[in-house]
Amino acid sequence: MSGKPQEPRRGPRSSKRKNRRRRGSRATAPLEARPKLDLSRPLDQPLADDELREATAHLAFLNRFKRSLRLSLNAAEDLLVNGARPPSERGVLKHLFGKVDRQVVEQALARAPLSTDDTLRATFLAGVVRLRPSHDTLLSYLAAVAKTSDRQDAARAFALTVDRMSFDDVSPAALLQLVKLVRDTFTGPERIRAYLGLFAAPRFREAWRALRDVEPALRAELGPLEAAYAVVADEAPIPEGDQERHIVQRGLSTWLDAPAAILASYPDDLRARLAITALNVLDGAPPRALSSLVSSLSKSSSRHEAIGLAYAAALARHGDTRRAAQVVRPLAQARPNDTRLRRIEEALGWPVVGAVAIAPSSRSLRPAYALNSGWFGWARTAPASAAGELVAETRLMLDLLVPGVATVLDHGLAKDGTAYVFVVGEGHALDEEHRTPRLDEALLRADTAVRTMRTLTAFGIELTDVALDRFLVSKGGLLLADLRGARAADPAHAALTNGPLARRIATALCSSEGALRADLPPELRARLESPTPLPVLVRALATARLALGPRRRTS
Repeated sequence: MSGKPQEPRRGPRSSKRKNRRRRGSRATAPLEARPKLDLSRPLDQPLADDELREATAHLAFLNRFKRSLRLSLNAAEDLLVNGARPPSERGVLKHLFGKVDRQVVEQALARAPLSTDDTLRATFLAGVVRLRPSHDTLLSYLAAVAKTSDRQDAARAFALTVDRMSFDDVSPAALLQLVKLVRDTFTGPERIRAYLGLFAAPRFREAWRALRDVEPALRAELGPLEAAYAVVADEAPIPEGDQERHIVQRGLSTWLDAPAAILASYPDDLRARLAITALNVLDGAPPRALSSLVSSLSKSSSRHEAIGLAYAAALARHGDTRRAAQVVRPLAQARPNDTRLRRIEEALGWPVVGAVAIAPSSRSLRPAYALNSGWFGWARTAPASAAGELVAETRLMLDLLVPGVATVLDHGLAKDGTAYVFVVGEGHALDEEHRTPRLDEALLRADTAVRTMRTLTAFGIELTDVALDRFLVSKGGLLLADLRGARAADPAHAALTNGPLARRIATALCSSEGALRADLPPELRARLESPTPLPVLVRALATARLALGPRRRTS
């Protein structure tokens, strides 16, 4: 079989579609055309070629509908309308065309055959729109198109009509007629798109809000959508009140309840803001429409990646980690050198507790990814039976914004009652299997750990143990990320408990193969081998670090 594309079969259905397109183009042509004939120019200025063609078309229209219009014509005008004389004088044309005013048009429309023949009525109004495109004639023509054309043509005609209207001077009656025309012509997503087209028109919303005597049902139909449009398109603040927020949520849900093709038809920037707003405002699982909306965003958009990650996080929060990973995968593939995106894709495969994805591990402190903020960090969990203890420890950490203690970024309870706390801190986990570091590294770790114990004591926080797996190793030493078993106490009492624990952790950090390092300074060794008050131990570690000199001391 040849690789050449086959000629499409031209059956009755193809002809029908072709004819429909042709009818549609005729239906919107009067709205797409822009006048060439300028009757405000000096009366003695000759008509240009394009002006002459347009004037001839207007005269042919008047000739066809002269019985319906019933114009009173003088001899010169009669010759022009009948085609016996070509148009040449700008002043004569101005006087003649001025006779087709609103009253004449309305009277013609009220009489047969224009009052009974919808197709003829649409043809007549098309000529009027070309000749005198006022707000009233535009709306009358739009109503005629809605009756005689399919909805696609009507939608196109509506958009062109709105584009040509100025809502600064449109009458209240015409404004209400336009809105009702949308309601009566369109249904479902097409009606919503038409309403949104009105909201986008300059000054429409101001004119709509000032309108009086609007039936409550019509006002209620537009209200939520208008509120949502203000938040999305105008980037207005998201309402804080429950009732106002609920109105915006209803509008967003209505907006998103549209086929993917309609959502993709909006400008890229508007789609991006719509997705962001929906993720921030809508409760519950993300609506399916967000999937097509996010995937339709331009890949070159600076916000595409951020929106995709936010959407993936929302999916993961509601248990759909599989789809979340599918959203992130193309982002990571588009940037193969971005290790963070690959880490996020991996993290979205972890079990989710509340708003945090936590790596499977038997340790208490586990790598985690915060779905709300996009931060990587560390998390602890506790079953519902022990949730109270973790909550109490989390409260202590929230008050401890001090060096040496990790910062709590998120915490809460999952649906099954599991408590979780998520902390941020650079570095990797420290455990009993840690390798033996250089002396300067060992002293730095011991120094920072003991200073943290001293800070906790001053704040009146007592620990029950200081296992190495509670700490993270960073360039600045150790960071305490797990306050398991901590409780509030009098600082003097806390010193009695924390002092021995501090010496124990310092001894573990300064040991190798179960014994204190051979290269430890003698004074520090003596302090570690016998009970030592916490302040004295802090000074001993500081002195040992100073004795190494600036070249060997880790900053």
